[in-house]
Amino acid sequence: MEEKAIIMLGTAGIREAEKILAEKTDELSIKYSARYLKDARHLCGIWRKKQDKYTAFLGVHKDQKYIVCGTEGIFGALFRLGGEYDTGLRAVLKDIPIDQHVIELCDFVDINPYEADSTGCILLISEAPGEAIRQFSENGIEASLIGYTVNNKARVVEGDTVRYLTDPIPALQ
Repeated sequence: MEEKAIIMLGTAGIREAEKILAEKTDELSIKYSARYLKDARHLCGIWRKKQDKYTAFLGVHKDQKYIVCGTEGIFGALFRLGGEYDTGLRAVLKDIPIDQHVIELCDFVDINPYEADSTGCILLISEAPGEAIRQFSENGIEASLIGYTVNNKARVVEGDTVRYLTDPIPALQ
């Protein structure tokens, strides 16, 4: 398989942030200001509206192959993407969109934000990433180039260290 770009729509961990905000209101209000929590809730609300726009856009562009991320987080979705298209991949951690609110809320409950529920984010593979990102942008959709497919089976995220992705939901023994 020739190298192709991996594009992400959305922000990692937003769904998890929504859950944390709903379930830990009292504990969060001790550590964070009311303004900070209001901003975090606003971010989640905006994300809901954008998510509908992503789905509608891709519904019109049926030729575009993509997967919708779920509770497995971005790392799990990347692993699944590699399996779905029978390819290895190399993603760059710093290129994965994530909001500071998400990082801090996930840290508050000791969850890796890249493994946190990212339901609604979309990963897609593109042979023409510049054109794809331009089309998304013209339609008010934020898209980020986060990596490439590779000609082996390794599914890797590069950051300060190299992380080899594994199946977040291993087969039952």
